[in-house]
Amino acid sequence: MKIHQFVFNLFQENTYLITDSNGEAIVIDPGFSNQNEYQSFKTYLNKHTLSLKKVILTHGHIDHISGLDFLFRDYSLRPMMHEATLNLIKQMAAFGSNYGLPSPTVIPETPYLTDGQIINFGSLSFEVRYTPGHADGHIVFFFPEEKVVFTGDVLFKDSIGRSDLPTGDYDVLKASILNKLFSLPEETVVYPGHGPETTIAYEKENNPFI
Repeated sequence: MKIHQFVFNLFQENTYLITDSNGEAIVIDPGFSNQNEYQSFKTYLNKHTLSLKKVILTHGHIDHISGLDFLFRDYSLRPMMHEATLNLIKQMAAFGSNYGLPSPTVIPETPYLTDGQIINFGSLSFEVRYTPGHADGHIVFFFPEEKVVFTGDVLFKDSIGRSDLPTGDYDVLKASILNKLFSLPEETVVYPGHGPETTIAYEKENNPFI
């Protein structure tokens, strides 16, 4: 498993490209918001001869989804996500225009992702865990063999996601972290939607919000 992190758009969102040993790849939360950012993503794919197979979303906030139409145009890939994320994406058009971010129009892939589901691609597999509180439909992706989790905007280094946005709820968010993330092996590496990586052990010990 290889992980390449891009940082895109004015929100400094982390877009992750995960590849297996055979060059098959998935992208988590494509946040590229203009042609230049998208070209840097495509250049990396082409340079390393990677075959993009899936697009998956942790949630539907505009800084995590602004690249969806680029990918559908060039790769015919529709996003895999939780069903509740669709309503959030529909609300993002007006929000995105305020920040100059494109609002996607692509129809999501179905069936939707569900809590506990195992997804396979290439030689890798990951588990979907439902983690609302920052936003309805928020999910994280845990790779048990590699002990890696992609947490979107639920858990950050020394911080947690906002709960004051529409569909946010602090108590629900805290429960998601305690039940769905802190139950992971302590050595699990956390790759968040913004900022640097951390570990479950470090956040259990040091996160002031938990």
